[in-house]
Amino acid sequence: MLAIEFLICYFDVYNFSFCLISTWVNKTTSCLTMKVFMVLIKLSLVWYNTGAGREDVLLIRGIDRMNEREKKSHTSKKTNKQTMKEGEGGGAETSCVFPVKSELRGNIDLNPSDFTGWHKGEKEVTYTYSIHYTTSVSSVLNWGRENQQMLLSVGLCILTATIVVAAVVILLVRNRHIARQKIKDLTHSADTEATHDYQDLCRARMATKCATPEPSKDSPKTPRVLLSRDSESSRSSTSSWCEEPVLTNMDISTGHMVLSYMEDHLRNKFRLDQEWQALCSYEAEPSTGALIASKPENNGKNRFSDVLPYDHSRVVLNVLANTSGSDYINASSITDHDPRHPAYIAAQAPLAETTSDFWQMIWEQGSVVLVLLTKVVENGQELCHKYWPEEGSQLYHIYEVHLVSEHIWCDDYLVRSFYLKNIRTGETRTVTQFHFQSWPENGVPASTKALLEFRRKVNKSYRGRSCPIVVHCGDGAGRTGTYCLIDMVLHRMAKGAREIDIAATLEHLRDQRPHAVRTKQQFEFVLTAVAEEVHAILRALPQ
Repeated sequence: MLAIEFLICYFDVYNFSFCLISTWVNKTTSCLTMKVFMVLIKLSLVWYNTGAGREDVLLIRGIDRMNEREKKSHTSKKTNKQTMKEGEGGGAETSCVFPVKSELRGNIDLNPSDFTGWHKGEKEVTYTYSIHYTTSVSSVLNWGRENQQMLLSVGLCILTATIVVAAVVILLVRNRHIARQKIKDLTHSADTEATHDYQDLCRARMATKCATPEPSKDSPKTPRVLLSRDSESSRSSTSSWCEEPVLTNMDISTGHMVLSYMEDHLRNKFRLDQEWQALCSYEAEPSTGALIASKPENNGKNRFSDVLPYDHSRVVLNVLANTSGSDYINASSITDHDPRHPAYIAAQAPLAETTSDFWQMIWEQGSVVLVLLTKVVENGQELCHKYWPEEGSQLYHIYEVHLVSEHIWCDDYLVRSFYLKNIRTGETRTVTQFHFQSWPENGVPASTKALLEFRRKVNKSYRGRSCPIVVHCGDGAGRTGTYCLIDMVLHRMAKGAREIDIAATLEHLRDQRPHAVRTKQQFEFVLTAVAEEVHAILRALPQ
């Protein structure tokens, strides 16, 4: 019964242990191990009730038979007469009984001569003794049970240790596998995140075979893809609206009101002239000035002397990371609804000596989308230094720029992808450049469709980001301001704004960047582009 109590006690301990382990290890493992343990407990009980009980019975029966046999053969009276000269007298017979352990407890051989001795004198003394072999049956049974309990305890302890160790090993292996899987997922995510947006942008479903122009001797070796204008990728503004879902919260009544305002100004040239004259007479706040940009040491960093960034809105570079120890670049931060986070950076296209400053600005501002609205050379004049490598990689101070790919979507614009690396920190980023090439200086594109489609491509790549878009052209004012004004107005309408004042929006833009939207033709182009986009949105929205 004592052994059974031990088993019950061990079972309680195991039950508690498995309740604890089951919170760490998966249910399948813990349940399976519990079932195995229950089987072992049952086998132990069966073994004890059957095998151990029979051994005790056989042991008792064997001891009884041994006692009867030894009583017949060994229990007797032995008389040894020893004559000792002590004078006269007779011998006395004495019976001595000695308990002797049987062979089951240990053999003790007694020699009768050990109990016979000669004493002084001549008297003969006779000892009569009887030897009885007795067996302690209870001692034998206790000894057998103690051995069984000890073996059972040792076995259960070993089993306990084995199960606990197995559970711990399973837990460690499982946690290690989960950790490796997480690291693998993070690594895979880090490797693919940098190029996911660009790959999604450049994925073209071509209906016909792409035509690739043969490269000239001076052309770069970087792979370029020319998409056929007959393919689905080179689609017009209307087809793009049919394919891409409309994601807007624009109020329908506001859309109709804005559309009516645009059409009225476009039909009434006199009203448009009055609106433009009022905008030309607008002056920025008196507190605004361009003292930093006017310093002599910064004159060589300005392409045009009349387009200088205001001190309060200029982009400030880190002096310690600058190649010339200066914090100046001809670029202005443009805010929309949140003054803490600029939506755009209106910048002058880089000069040869400001290329490293330009990449420093991109890195420090965290920008990943660039919008270039001018050709490198127009009418024999360089309006933008080629600040990217023609092939492979090139180092600009501490920034290494690697041209990954160049995709020509249509005659109007192309898309380039760069890997930008800071060699001091070892960090890398993916930067996408959208280059619109059919916009002449101080003029407007031939059609609004190409620019609106171009804008949708830019916003698709930029979606969900909080860093500013770097918009740049020759002076960072005319074409740059026109693009920013179109995007700002349409963005406000998409957010559900109920009041849209394009003239006031342009004044807000000019408060941060001088000479934004330089000509009346550009302002009229803004009205036309906004009207066309609003009309397309209203057609797509449920009435």
